Amino acid sequence: MGEIVLLRFFPFAGVSLVGGLSLDRRDKEDLVTVTLEHPVLRQRQGQIQTMTGRTQPATLTAFVDALIDALDQLA
Repeated sequence: MGEIVLLRFFPFAGVSLVGGLSLDRRDKEDLVTVTLEHPVLRQRQGQIQTMTGRTQPATLTAFVDALIDALDQLA
């Protein structure tokens, strides 16, 4: 289940852990966030994988560029 979907269940679940990128664009009603700062929490990796030699659509390239920009802003 994606982190964005989990945000819809917060009021019913009580507590959840999600990445900063998900919280950046969340609906702000009825949610309280607490930032956890610890080196272990910074050890996450993400990958986008495609087939070798495949030409990527412009929309995918735009998405990857936007994702990189958003992650750079969180750093």
